Amino acid sequence: MSIYRLVLGSNINIKVRKKENIVSIPRSITIKGAYGDANIGDDLLLDMIISVLKEVLDARTKIVLVAKKAPYLRNYYPQVSILSQPASKLKYTDVYILGGGTQLFSFKSGERRSKFEIYWHFIKNEPFLLLLWLKHKFSPKRPLAGKFYALGIGLGPFEEKEVETSVKGILSNYHKVYVRDKYSKEYLIKWGFHDYFFGADLCLSSRFKEQFNFKKQGSMGQKPRIGLVLRSWSYGEYGDRLNDIVLKTFEDKRVQYHLYVFSTIKDQELIETVGNRADMMSLQSMAVWDPNRDTFHRFLEDFSKNDIIVTSRYHAAIFALNFNIPTICIGIDPKLKALCEEVAGFYYWEVSENADFILESITKIFEDYETHQSSIRQSYSLLNERSDEMINDFVKTVFGNADYQ
Repeated sequence: MSIYRLVLGSNINIKVRKKENIVSIPRSITIKGAYGDANIGDDLLLDMIISVLKEVLDARTKIVLVAKKAPYLRNYYPQVSILSQPASKLKYTDVYILGGGTQLFSFKSGERRSKFEIYWHFIKNEPFLLLLWLKHKFSPKRPLAGKFYALGIGLGPFEEKEVETSVKGILSNYHKVYVRDKYSKEYLIKWGFHDYFFGADLCLSSRFKEQFNFKKQGSMGQKPRIGLVLRSWSYGEYGDRLNDIVLKTFEDKRVQYHLYVFSTIKDQELIETVGNRADMMSLQSMAVWDPNRDTFHRFLEDFSKNDIIVTSRYHAAIFALNFNIPTICIGIDPKLKALCEEVAGFYYWEVSENADFILESITKIFEDYETHQSSIRQSYSLLNERSDEMINDFVKTVFGNADYQ
């Protein structure tokens, strides 16, 4: 089945009012993202967007999330409404924001479900969708949103050409696309887009640093504290075998590490695998992000205590960049490679190579730790500036707030 999230279904005709001045205070804003999966990366992207909107909006604007209806989202943001993906296609909004993360991509992974199966699944879980659809069907036609924006998104990879074509068509109706990395920018150039902004991840903004200021300074002790971040992953040649390869490498060499799991829902298979293994002698601790019990501050503060990070999750590398921690990225996804190419002091392990590369990189970092940190600080400064400029441009473009900084 193709794994990609399109903001508007192919069965909906997209009608968008083109480049006109938007009112300063829209009556409604819809934010769509991979929210509700108890993933700290996506949860923090949403938190950054909400914090920006709070600075420029007042109580007159209704904020709607397109997300899974997870109880923790209602606890975190009691002032917002939550709609499912299908329901959002039948509700008008003044401003539609595709909010951060890699939401548009595809991997080849088996058979597709039929349209009937997809529709039946949605209606079975939300019967009111049928009434919404009928109301939409017989109402005067109008665009689903006044304006569409994509903020801090990543694009690709696209292993299926038809998915890439669909994504290109959808984003061509957006009033402005803000991308976070050079590979995403290359897609836009390839597609002939002109009205875009090359920014950086939302979690590299100054507002993130102000909220979670856990910068690591100085040299390590005699034995570095290593944080390992893995994820359940079923794509590509290696799939979940990759986790076994990494864990076995650490165990065989008796390298002590602290394991971090970023999603209680998406990484459940990984959690069970680790729990069932009998050879985890080098594992010192395991921290699992659970938004129902944990806080951003407490989880990230513990994460920031590591001297070196090894990760297959993109936002673990983003957090490490904020905290000035040298990092080795496990090459499961081009977005990790794109980040390593922009950050001096980070390493990228091609998974087709021997996993000893990870241990060799740890040794290099250990032997010249402060130089690595100095390089990371310089790289962070550039990406932080790009992230801040992206947010500033977004606010000025959408809300006409020329004084926003």
